[in-house]
Amino acid sequence: MSQDQSPALPVFDGLLRLIHAWNGVAILALIATGLVAEELGEGPLEDAVWHWHMAFGYALLGGLAARLIWGLLGPDTARLSDFWHPRAWLRVLRERALPAPAPVTTRSPAWRSSRSTSSSC
Repeated sequence: MSQDQSPALPVFDGLLRLIHAWNGVAILALIATGLVAEELGEGPLEDAVWHWHMAFGYALLGGLAARLIWGLLGPDTARLSDFWHPRAWLRVLRERALPAPAPVTTRSPAWRSSRSTSSSC
């Protein structure tokens, strides 16, 4: 048995993965703190949660800015130009075949018998 193993090529660099994880955690934290703050009502605890909510918003903003900068300056696999291919997307949409309609199986027996007699004429 021959084993032709080619070296694994990393598709995404570590910083890109870190930025995506950072943004995901920030989004989840924004949702959680927003829901918790709404449930708490008025009071000092609600104010503290809203401050955390704003801090996570700034964290998300920083993560999005980092992704934009890394998309302009990072390696080829992280570039935004590697993601944006409108011609290829349009080609896929144009060539996409719609599924064939399902055969009609719910017709009544009376309809089937009328179709079979009319087709023999």
